[in-house]
Amino acid sequence: EAGLPETKLKVVPDFVDCRHFEPAAAPTEKGDGGQTIAIVGRLARTKGHRVLLKAMREVAKATPEARLVIYGEGEEKDALQREAAAAGFGERVTFAGFAADVRAALAAADVFVMPSLSEGLGVAVLEAMAMAMPVVVSDAGGLPESVVHGETGLVVPAGNAAALAEALLSLLRDRNRAKEMGAAGRKRALEHYDRPRVVGRIAALYEELLGGGDA
Repeated sequence: EAGLPETKLKVVPDFVDCRHFEPAAAPTEKGDGGQTIAIVGRLARTKGHRVLLKAMREVAKATPEARLVIYGEGEEKDALQREAAAAGFGERVTFAGFAADVRAALAAADVFVMPSLSEGLGVAVLEAMAMAMPVVVSDAGGLPESVVHGETGLVVPAGNAAALAEALLSLLRDRNRAKEMGAAGRKRALEHYDRPRVVGRIAALYEELLGGGDA
């Protein structure tokens, strides 16, 4: 769009510390039968929380045991809490506030969701993948680049509550598939987004530039 030649551009993704975000490093008892959905991030309109709450209406009807835990603070918090109360979610939707320990927050859930209307890469998604969690994301921004649809998670159209609900339900109902996607997600995180790999790519790029290579 800016008119720059592709030969002059190099894209290096953000990274995640896969040694820190490791499933075995944060054991947590889960007493919900694999029905907890988590979202971690700023409570802002662009993050798609309103779409998620709309989707949860259908999820709750189909799977009464399902729970949604919303981590984060932001300007949308009061409005989202009112919307959740009006929907009669009760204890099915919890606003847990700022997640001081993201690893523990992810370990306590079974499915990670990021229904953003606008997004960059989505570091929280990489953290969830590193934790071997199946993920459901929108097709906004760079999210489809990190999540392989049908392999490491599910990608749905941004703003589509019905598609989001269907994707969440499919993972809640098929725990074997969810587990397989989680394992594939961790493998992808290790291969493409682990800190040593990304730092190595950055170092190689600088070496190429300093060596006079065509970058």
